[in-house]
Formats: sequence, structure tokens, C-alpha cells
Amino acid sequence: MGILCEYSFMWNLTGQPAGIMPVTTVLESETTYTDTYNDRLTEVLSSSSQGSAGMPVSIQVVGAAYEDEQALGIMKKLEKQIGFKIKSAKELKLN
Repeated sequence: MGILCEYSFMWNLTGQPAGIMPVTTVLESETTYTDTYNDRLTEVLSSSSQGSAGMPVSIQVVGAAYEDEQALGIMKKLEKQIGFKIKSAKELKLN
């Protein structure tokens, strides 16, 4: 899904602090993708979602330039509220 990477690196280019943190994992029922367009993007997303069960789903927190502490503070609060824990391969039945 390299065509979508602009959502992650554009913050570095503009000098804005950004952090990414996991919040949950992909469920087995979420490993397929279809839409009504059936275009190249649909193919890429469908292919990328195959075998993704158990992979982390993350959010990105972006702050204003030179306000790194605020972005980190928001991430800390989210971590306390969400309490994400990565499951083991045994728990996910991936072995």
C-alpha cells in the first residue's frame, strides 16, 4: 500500500511531531476487502488485507510544530485509556 504512505511521512517533511501507536488488532473477519469500484486500489487493498489477522491497528497523533510534548501527552492519555496489549501468537492461534 505504498501509494498511501503520504499519510505518514508528510508530517516529517513539514516539521510537525507525529507518533504512531497500536490500539487494537485486525480480526479474522476483517481480512477481506471489497468495494463497488473494483479498480487497482481495490486490488491492492484486498491483497494487503489477506493474512493480516492479528496485526496491530494503529492511530497516528500529529501535533503542531514545536509542540512535541502535547502530542506525547495525548498519546500517553490514549495509552492509559485504551490499555492495548499485543497478544501472543498462541493467543491469536497463528502457530
